[in-house]
Amino acid sequence: MVSPGPTQTEMQSKFGMDEAALEAVKAQIIAQVPLGKMGLPEDVAKMVVYLADNSSSSFITGAEFFIDGGMAL
Repeated sequence: MVSPGPTQTEMQSKFGMDEAALEAVKAQIIAQVPLGKMGLPEDVAKMVVYLADNSSSSFITGAEFFIDGGMAL
């Protein structure tokens, strides 16, 4: 299972907030992420591709992969 954390997407701009309020919310989220940044869709996609490739993940079973910048720790 792939469990992404805060991820920077276009959807964030569709919350109906002005730019300043949106940036304030992002700053609050980023402050909770040990790596100090939001993930990118590409970060999640790379893990999904890795798991879908049988040559690289054929011995992985029943695992959860957190792509959250360390938040789950």
